[in-house]
Amino acid sequence: MRIGFITGSLRNIGSGQIVALPLSRALRSEQHQVFGLDTNHVVRHKINVNGLEVFCEPSFFYLADSVLAKFRLRDGKQDRAGEYDVNEENLFFRAQCAALQNQIERLAIDVVYAFHNSTVARILSGWPHPSRLLVISLIGFGIDPSRGGQQDTFPIQEYLFKHPYWDLHIAATRFEFQQYQMVYRQLGLDPSKLLYLPHSYDQDFYYPQEGFSDSVDRNGPEKLLLYPVNVYPRKNIELAIDVLALVNEVMPVELVVTGNIWDRRYLETLLQRANFKGVQQNVKFLGGVSLDHLRRLYHQADVTVFTSHQETFGLGIVESLGSGTPVVGPDWIIPCREILNQNSGGWYSSKDANSIASLVLNVLNSPPDPHAIAAEARSSFGNKAVAQKFMMAVGAIKQRKDARARDLKLIDWKGLYEDAGDLL
Repeated sequence: MRIGFITGSLRNIGSGQIVALPLSRALRSEQHQVFGLDTNHVVRHKINVNGLEVFCEPSFFYLADSVLAKFRLRDGKQDRAGEYDVNEENLFFRAQCAALQNQIERLAIDVVYAFHNSTVARILSGWPHPSRLLVISLIGFGIDPSRGGQQDTFPIQEYLFKHPYWDLHIAATRFEFQQYQMVYRQLGLDPSKLLYLPHSYDQDFYYPQEGFSDSVDRNGPEKLLLYPVNVYPRKNIELAIDVLALVNEVMPVELVVTGNIWDRRYLETLLQRANFKGVQQNVKFLGGVSLDHLRRLYHQADVTVFTSHQETFGLGIVESLGSGTPVVGPDWIIPCREILNQNSGGWYSSKDANSIASLVLNVLNSPPDPHAIAAEARSSFGNKAVAQKFMMAVGAIKQRKDARARDLKLIDWKGLYEDAGDLL
């Protein structure tokens, strides 16, 4: 099959790099052709991102056509019969839709897989497309500003269900799956179109490694706690610092936070908190690091800690377990609890520093077998296992669609008319 991935951040750390690319690699190993589709460029070209061919289609090529197709101008005014909202953003949106449709046709894509929330509206606006399968994976059921989100994402769900054209809708957590099941029942939608399928990690990249790594200066404490998150308030890094201070009362330990620093004011409050707790020398903020550097940090860490207020999945937890590094995480975040509950190298705790610190100390004193941790992670979240489940679901849907198309051709429409006889 020819599969087209539409996602953000293919060349940066984000949903493309850590979700789409591992899955595309596994699909290619099964002899499927996989392409990346991108419309955010000024020239048409092709690039290679970690083995994935990404075809770039500039939207502005379609801007004039979009205007002519959707609007009729009379005396410089919009024809009210169209009732279209004339603004630059809307025109660009329509141009992106046209660019995506052209890519799908030109590359003869069989399955379109939309990963990122921002692409969903663009895809649905150009559907239904009877000869293609559409798969949508929403990242998170919904986040609003009151829970630390940058914007209210729930309108995306409303838009999605106003246009139920997808062939397969993937929920990455059981919580999401159960919530969407209720939506499906209320709207009378086909439940076979909904699939629980976790996000995958690259099992050929994240795996246990023997020996010492030199990612961090280890002239200080012997034990290392890792928190692989971007620095902004939703990640609740102050709780991780409190945990560090408690553990440090028992044994010397260092906390490394790796991720982009999105909020400098928040970083200042964290440094002040570390100073107040007396562990300022034991906390390091590395900022954004490469994936290879992150992998070395997973290998070097004794425990990965997660203290976030809110997560849509918890990819850092999956990557850590895949690397054989145990994780102590939150029981207050359902997706994280799901992941930790599926692995003997994961422990979850209530949201207080003493409980988390107690679990961290237990792990430091009795470290589990990294190879056993990684084996369990591969079976549930490895990209090869997830890719196989994905293709089984896609294959089943394709069989049903092909059967409907075949049966449709066998219907004798004229005969049905004639058989009606005097009833007509």
